[in-house]
Amino acid sequence: DPINWPFGVDEKQLKPAQVFMNQRELNIKLNASYQLQLFDLSGKMVRSEGVIGSKKFDLTDLNAGLYFVRINRDNAEPQTEKIILR
Repeated sequence: DPINWPFGVDEKQLKPAQVFMNQRELNIKLNASYQLQLFDLSGKMVRSEGVIGSKKFDLTDLNAGLYFVRINRDNAEPQTEKIILR
């Protein structure tokens, strides 16, 4: 029955990165290589960095406000999170 033929490839479900703030430090927990991009509310990219594994990012140089974190990795949809710097 052609309707039931498996034409697609089973894709491994990738776990999303854990993203959280501790004071003015951005913490990302992820066991993979990825590109981190940080955007301000106007959409301007304020930081971009290639990373392997979990990392802490010091954000004390940025003004208080709302920012968007985008995590791009191979074979996965980009993950976007909001963070608030106080």
